[in-house]
Amino acid sequence: MNNNDQFFSKTVIGHPAALFVLFFTEMWERFSYYGMRAILVIFLTGAILGDNPGWGWSSSAALSLLGTYAMFAYLAPLAGGWLGDKKIGYRNSVVIGALLMTLGHASMAVETPTFLYIGISLLVIGTGFFKPNITSIISKMYEGRDDKKDGAFNIFYMGVNAGAFLGIMLCGWVGEKVGWSFGFGLAGIFMLLGMIQFYFAQPLFGKIGDPPLKSDEKLIIKKATKEKLNPFLPIDILLIITFVISALIFIINDPLSKIGGIDILNFTYFGMENSLFFALIAFIAFGAPAISNHSDRWQTEWDTENLSSLLPASALMFVAFTGYGRIATLGEEVAEPRRTIPRAIITTLVITTLLYIGVAWIALANAGHDFDSLSVIRVPPS
Repeated sequence: MNNNDQFFSKTVIGHPAALFVLFFTEMWERFSYYGMRAILVIFLTGAILGDNPGWGWSSSAALSLLGTYAMFAYLAPLAGGWLGDKKIGYRNSVVIGALLMTLGHASMAVETPTFLYIGISLLVIGTGFFKPNITSIISKMYEGRDDKKDGAFNIFYMGVNAGAFLGIMLCGWVGEKVGWSFGFGLAGIFMLLGMIQFYFAQPLFGKIGDPPLKSDEKLIIKKATKEKLNPFLPIDILLIITFVISALIFIINDPLSKIGGIDILNFTYFGMENSLFFALIAFIAFGAPAISNHSDRWQTEWDTENLSSLLPASALMFVAFTGYGRIATLGEEVAEPRRTIPRAIITTLVITTLLYIGVAWIALANAGHDFDSLSVIRVPPS
């Protein structure tokens, strides 16, 4: 007998009642999330004068804050999932996350910069606890019931969509017509409602989501250490740490530079902005191990028949992308333009060409296709 058969002794449309507790909990969480997002940028960029004044931020500053918040909201579940799985249990994580998000919405309703940032921070941490663990409860509840699991997640995600729709409509209308504080507050009220209903319905879940026992934790660790199908090499770990730190610095720098005027990465490489340069370098660095692992994929031979078309295409790309109008502008801004500009063009072309050769090289090494269709480089079939 399956340990989860107890949940299916009494069902609603073929599913345990506990599923619908999760349905409404998730629905109200999505209501609060999308409701807050619907009015945040409008509030920040709204005119500072009027019946319902905003803060008068620029669009780039407001969108930068929203983007940074969304990015951290998707990163935080990595830590929250680990804590729920290894330490405090799924149900405790959901309650803690819902409480933190309720406090976050309440903080944003105060409408001061300090409470805005406190509120966003609480929302990020709360999302980290909430999001990965509520779905884990469903997975545990339907273990051994694969025939029902697809339907369960369909029902669950109907709650996601319903909450998003209602949140955008109601919080948006209340925020714009009544007041921004009321819009943020409404998001918090429904998050509180979701937390309360989940907290008092926990007996329906039995032992699912309880904090793991020491014996269970040791078993999980033993199993994980026994089966390492694809272990990380030291160079992999070094690259991951380096680029995670670099990415976080860059991401944090974006709102700092646009909102607070603090720019810790104020530079451009060879005509490329920070984000593009780092993205290309990261692509090359992470893909480099495949060169030695799949050397057969990049042993190329030049197709001289089509090589003549490469040079005109390159020249056209240079003109189309950069434009000779830039040279006239630079001539007024640099010292000794007759010498500096030609050197800059040649240096930029050389470095950019090498960089994109590296990108193409890594792409070929990592792709599992036959590249006979390429016009300039042909890879012999393996």
